[in-house]
Amino acid sequence: MYKTLQRLKLAYIAMSVALCALGICMIIWPEQVAVLFCYIIGALALIFGIISLVIFFSRDTGTFAPGNGLMIGMFASIFGLILLLKPDNGAVFFSMLVGVFIIVDSIIKIQASFEMRVVGAKRWWINLLISLISTVLGVLLVINPFGSGALLLIFIGITLIIDSLENIFTVIFIWRTGKQIKKEESIVVVES
Repeated sequence: MYKTLQRLKLAYIAMSVALCALGICMIIWPEQVAVLFCYIIGALALIFGIISLVIFFSRDTGTFAPGNGLMIGMFASIFGLILLLKPDNGAVFFSMLVGVFIIVDSIIKIQASFEMRVVGAKRWWINLLISLISTVLGVLLVINPFGSGALLLIFIGITLIIDSLENIFTVIFIWRTGKQIKKEESIVVVES
């Protein structure tokens, strides 16, 4: 189990480093990264939409298959086409997507902070404070007070960097807390 946790820790840190690199790229080349992201998401949505439509129309007409295959396929295809044809307008979409991701991620870390407090971790409040700040940044990305210009894209980059640093801090803090708890449990066993 220790090896699995070690791999998860390394994977989470690697993902955080990748997010940090994306944030730096957003600061240096904001428009290019946002357009590239819109092309990638647009292409994936269009492919998914077309596959959903093909599945919907190729099923046996004699069977009843409840679901929303037609609606999902049409929506995903139209959404993908919009992003592919108008990638310059995708900054607001990109902002909302990143904002929702950061809000969800930060809420998970807020919960982890309270759980660390329950197990007696020292300085659990630091993780809580960083997570609350990250939540506020995510909300700002969703409500988008910046418009759709380069300032918004640079703010996305800064937010991604802060979130990735928060991820690394959280992983290290949880790892150290786990070691501390394991050490305290071994001391209790020895004393009994």
